[in-house]
Amino acid sequence: FYDMESIVVLDGLLHITGDGRSSIRDEDLASELKLQHRMVRGILSRLERDHLVRSYERKEQRGYKEVQQQYWRIDYKQLLDTSRL
Repeated sequence: FYDMESIVVLDGLLHITGDGRSSIRDEDLASELKLQHRMVRGILSRLERDHLVRSYERKEQRGYKEVQQQYWRIDYKQLLDTSRL
């Protein structure tokens, strides 16, 4: 079972990505949920290990630097397959 913070993060990810966005950065999700970025990232990592969410990295330009940004989304096919176990 999952603690309340994990449920809040998963529910937030469900609602935010359901509004037309396919994925969201963990920093933006933390800001939307008004939770600490470090805590949200830890929860998302645990949910990814449990095959409930997926992440991918994308290069973005920040000023003159190119940085890797991690984006998160719910993979519904994987979620259904996991819940059937």
